[in-house]
Amino acid sequence: MTALPMISAAGWAIEPPDLWTQRLPSAFSDRAPKLTNFDGSLAWQVGDRIGEPLRSVQAFYRKDAELTADLVSSLASVEGRKSIQARDEVDGEVLYGLSDVWTLINATEDRDFILACYAAYNSWLGEFCSKCPERFIGVAKVPTTGIEDATQELIRAIDELGLRGAVLDSWPSGTHPDGPPAIESAAFWEAAMSRHIPVSIHQSLSKSAANTGPKMYGGYAPDLWADLTMIVYGGVCDNYPDLRFVVVTPGPGWAPSIFEGANESYMRTAGKRQVELGRPDLMPADYLRKNFWYTVQRDRFSILNREYFGRMHLMWGTFTGSPDAICPNNRQEFARTTAGLPDEDLRCLSHDVVSRLYGLNGAKPFTPQELEAFDRYELL
Repeated sequence: MTALPMISAAGWAIEPPDLWTQRLPSAFSDRAPKLTNFDGSLAWQVGDRIGEPLRSVQAFYRKDAELTADLVSSLASVEGRKSIQARDEVDGEVLYGLSDVWTLINATEDRDFILACYAAYNSWLGEFCSKCPERFIGVAKVPTTGIEDATQELIRAIDELGLRGAVLDSWPSGTHPDGPPAIESAAFWEAAMSRHIPVSIHQSLSKSAANTGPKMYGGYAPDLWADLTMIVYGGVCDNYPDLRFVVVTPGPGWAPSIFEGANESYMRTAGKRQVELGRPDLMPADYLRKNFWYTVQRDRFSILNREYFGRMHLMWGTFTGSPDAICPNNRQEFARTTAGLPDEDLRCLSHDVVSRLYGLNGAKPFTPQELEAFDRYELL
């Protein structure tokens, strides 16, 4: 039997120890992010602030191995990442930069420094992914310093560096927007939609200083839920109908009851609500599926209820390198979680949806019918 093709929709990039010391302007050399010894391991340090030990990076190798800067450099290399993918039995990964170094960077509240750190990372990631584009699908980091910086860096990352998506640490309009953040971010939404790249959300966009990360399972809604509703009620999906969002959590099992509650609230307040959705044939939960994709792992409930989300809106993610990683048992976990699914659905989950979302290897785009093929809220 031929092995099922698999591209992980969520993997954590490993930043090399010298990424910022080598790439930042000399004016920032005194506080460039660097690795330091901490609590029996290594941790990122920015100025006087030190992050959490990199124990999840240690799991890339052996948990009993001593984590050294040389080992991190090896794992962060092209060949190192290929070996990680071989161990996880994946054919490629969508790579995110979500370590807590970004919390330390943003905590400085220095616009020029923050912008330089984001630009340096994106430049490195673009070079890294260009070495093996069929295996490495790079997602650009979007600076938190305001709409102009966010939009310009997005354009550079996609047009010049060849990255294939963007991930938000805050609203594109920055951590302190002048008005409703979903509306203030209009230029960014337009730039992303026109380039046909998905925009990922992994934490609350209103809490950029605290990297909460995708650590949520089951029925508990993550903090980012409020931001998803702001995107819908702020008219983003109506004004930019081809804009696509990825919700990067280990599983969307929390979503159905929350989505149905949003529908109920929208209907019950019909006589006094101040916001009307642009399409009268769609409910809030319909937008939250039509324009949104969800990563999933170890969440059999969501997979068994894939018709609710839409078969074209769920993607398997290994979360390799994060605290939620399922390595090195990725294939076994996939088999357990998806037991009983037909082969077509297995391939959709493991490969086809992520390939079509990111336009990999000439994959065909989604049709409008496919994007709206999910269970609907019905009035009785």
